[in-house]
Amino acid sequence: MTVVDPYARTEVARILVGRTPSGIAVDPDGERIYVANFSSNDVSIVDVRVAAETSRVKVGKQPWALACSGDRLYVANAHTDTMSVVDTDAQRVLDTVRTGRRPTSLVASPSGDCVYVCNNADATVSAIDARTLGTVATIEVGRNPVDMALDPSGTRLYVANRRSQSITVVDTTALEAIQTVQLSTLSNRPGVGLFGVAFADPVLPEPLAVGVSGDGARLLVAFWDAGTLAVLDARGGSRVSETQLDDAKYGIGPIEIAADWPNRRLYVSCADHALVTVRDEV
Repeated sequence: MTVVDPYARTEVARILVGRTPSGIAVDPDGERIYVANFSSNDVSIVDVRVAAETSRVKVGKQPWALACSGDRLYVANAHTDTMSVVDTDAQRVLDTVRTGRRPTSLVASPSGDCVYVCNNADATVSAIDARTLGTVATIEVGRNPVDMALDPSGTRLYVANRRSQSITVVDTTALEAIQTVQLSTLSNRPGVGLFGVAFADPVLPEPLAVGVSGDGARLLVAFWDAGTLAVLDARGGSRVSETQLDDAKYGIGPIEIAADWPNRRLYVSCADHALVTVRDEV
């Protein structure tokens, strides 16, 4: 795992973790970082103060995504169709919960009462009660859902559906889908694949990551093949702006979004670049 100073844009540390790190989460007090190691089937616990791994916890096969809430860490195990529940103080697995097929994204509600699981192969989202660990709802979304984001109030869950080229909006109070934002109408331009190899024909915008602005008014959507980052109106779904990422300045293949709202900075992880910083985009 590489630690980067976002302001100096320099690497400050390199931390040895497990094999094929694929997901990351930070505990609420910011003192520990958790890394899902896809190939070694465990989670690394990293002490921020010493910038080193202090322990590992064995979980299910092919852990892909993480979500942290209070003293609980939730781990999506893509191969076993399960979610591991880890006690972060005791650093052990408390329980293993059955999910839908191929869970690829996790989000915990602001209150910590509910965990949402994106089931990639089922085209559903599971809502799991964090206290009983029972599934309280299974919500149908678009094809190949890959990422999710909650608005600041926790009342709207946005699900990026790669193969449907859409965003499903879920009302988390009613636990039902209330809107589908069709993204294929937003852009249809020549695409750029991995390592800058261009496609001959225009590609449909397949969303691979989604985020929500700090005020909940904007959606941030990263398109893999189109090589763009779009800002959408969260309520209506109309496009506000779109940034081209497929050049030497920004990189290509955006796969993850993180934001520093107070400083108006947006970070986009790309396939051939470590970090991309976009300023004043949200």
